[in-house]
Amino acid sequence: MRLLWHVVAVVNAAVWVGSGVMLTAVVGPNFFSPAVTDLVGRQNAGLIAQSVLAKYFVLQLICAVLALGLHWRCRAAGRWA
Repeated sequence: MRLLWHVVAVVNAAVWVGSGVMLTAVVGPNFFSPAVTDLVGRQNAGLIAQSVLAKYFVLQLICAVLALGLHWRCRAAGRWA
């Protein structure tokens, strides 16, 4: 069972960090690239970015709550995960 909690913690950390890197390095700069703004316009590109960021922040909140829950569980069990 302890291995399961370690796997969940590592996957959570990977999703948390990976989503931040992906949004910052890959997705974010493309919202206002010439290809996108020519296709949908600058204001609509902003609305698309706003929609994606809202979902991104929900994912960040879920990962943070899960990490805190795993931390408290391991701390209550008397060991660090």
